[in-house]
Amino acid sequence: MKQILLLAFAFISFTSLFSQSQRMVFLEEFTQASCPPCEATTPALNALVTANVDKIVQIRYQTSWPGVDPMNADNPFEVQERVDYYGVTGVPTFLIDGTATASNLVPEQATVDASYGSDAPILIKLSHQLSDNLANMDVSIQIINEGTEDYVPGAAKLRVALIEEAISWDTPPGSTSIQVFEAVMKTFFTGAAGMDIPTIAAGETWENTWTDLAIPFTIYNANTLGVVAFVQDDSDQSVDNAAYSHPQALPNGTDYPSAGVLTSSIVSSDLCDLSFNPSMGVLNNGTLPISGYSVTFWVNGEPIETIAVTDELAAGGLQSFDFTPYTLGAGDSEINYSVVLDQGEINTNDNLTPVIVGSKISDTASETVAKDFEADTPGTNPEGMISMTPIPTLVFNGAAAGVNPLGAFGQSEASIRINYWQWEPGALGAEGSVIIAEKVVVDSDFANLTFDYSFTTWENSNDGLAVEVSSDCGVTYTSLWSAFGSDLRTAPEVNSNNSFFTPAANEWARVEVSLADYVGQEVLIRYAITSAWGDMMYIDDINLVGVSNLDELTSNEELNVYPNPTSDLLNVDLSIENAEAVSYRLVNMLGQTVAQRNLGTKISGKLTETISTNELDNGSYLLHFLIGERQVVRRVSVVH
Repeated sequence: MKQILLLAFAFISFTSLFSQSQRMVFLEEFTQASCPPCEATTPALNALVTANVDKIVQIRYQTSWPGVDPMNADNPFEVQERVDYYGVTGVPTFLIDGTATASNLVPEQATVDASYGSDAPILIKLSHQLSDNLANMDVSIQIINEGTEDYVPGAAKLRVALIEEAISWDTPPGSTSIQVFEAVMKTFFTGAAGMDIPTIAAGETWENTWTDLAIPFTIYNANTLGVVAFVQDDSDQSVDNAAYSHPQALPNGTDYPSAGVLTSSIVSSDLCDLSFNPSMGVLNNGTLPISGYSVTFWVNGEPIETIAVTDELAAGGLQSFDFTPYTLGAGDSEINYSVVLDQGEINTNDNLTPVIVGSKISDTASETVAKDFEADTPGTNPEGMISMTPIPTLVFNGAAAGVNPLGAFGQSEASIRINYWQWEPGALGAEGSVIIAEKVVVDSDFANLTFDYSFTTWENSNDGLAVEVSSDCGVTYTSLWSAFGSDLRTAPEVNSNNSFFTPAANEWARVEVSLADYVGQEVLIRYAITSAWGDMMYIDDINLVGVSNLDELTSNEELNVYPNPTSDLLNVDLSIENAEAVSYRLVNMLGQTVAQRNLGTKISGKLTETISTNELDNGSYLLHFLIGERQVVRRVSVVH
């Protein structure tokens, strides 16, 4: 009892010293336009917010699952960052001040009252101002320490987000009946990861103003633009306080023109046809003539070509534009077209087309391809890869996410993540693929693909991964290696609704696949993926070798393997010049190591080794010798 009383006293004292500001209740919801449970809970949530309009600061994230939601397509990456931050596994999900509600139900009035009634360590004041052309915004913030002790943020980050207070649709945008969506997150001005703030002394105020912040193209109605700010401690996800700047009266009232992109050219489905002829059309869908505007062709978020137009376009008029022919790069190219009016407009959600993905293969074949993903931006499509999965296959970085190193065997930070965890096959289909967007010329029997992966199932799910090869640029594929379910698993199951699988260093496996049957051809490799709603998979260190560069002996060195074919014993005679570490491994055509040995750290001169093949299955094998940093490979056959 004494300890409890002391703790209570300490808490009261702490509160009196540090927590003297009015708390605003910070409400977050993860929702979706095609989510039946969200349809059921939305009326109660809206009623709660309306009843507490002076107490609640809210922000809602439109997720990518379980179905169609065009508002998620407006900004999928930052939504996914917040999904990953909380480990959200289903919608709707509700959080108050960074903590999920009990049983994931709509918050109760008592919960709101308890939060509002508790003091906060800081007070936040927020305001914003739209530019006359509605293209930019200034945002000002004050974080005030009204306490008697310094406010030390520690792991707390400031996050500032643009929201649309209400987005109204003429018809439901998803599979539910909902047509009005509240407090929709449009973008984080600070990035979803937030920004550092300094220590704020007692009685002091930290101020900051951002000017000319770009408003996204995807605004449905500028009359409803508001700004949310909150300070959240990343160590425990608790929220110190939040603030809201309400929508403001527009400079010109509602007297704005309107236009949108009506048509745009599409990309050929031929993976090896890199040529592209971009074109678009602009429709004046307002009641006022347009006297000045510009149209832009975009690739991967970068403006490629802009055409400025001064001719007047009458209300209801349509104008077509052809851009300069463009050569697409290898991998996934995200293509958009946009129109921007000089005088600004209220509704811009049709000013930027949805992303058109142009998936292409390099027009020249390489001798080798190596991908470790370390230089790729976390949360984006892997460079030089084509992702055809319903849940995006993205680069995932352990250091950026605050989890284990996610490179193979814990030796690096980054890998690509295949999201079986949220890939519900009933709603999204079970099949997908990731293609290495570069052909390899196979010049040798030693040509092969190696990669590392880590994966675990969910309640013995039968997820699958296969390596497939195409010699006709993706028209047809042949399977070279595959594994499913427990045979694919490299780690124990997690089976947690609150956290997905991240691998430890010892929860990886290496696969090696021979390309010997394709000597003399240029081939394309893809990973064929079958989802049974398992957990996460990580793939790293992809190395595709097509040339005969795996015999790195000097003219004075020699490696002889005999008899070949063999039945029970394989003799190896090796002669090397300098003292080097020597090891070998024998690999079957499924990429499995069936024998391996370290022969020494300082081997020179002649060496003889005998390898037993008595227990091996009939077939071809690759014998890899590692001599220092050099590799030597010999193909051997076992025939009993």
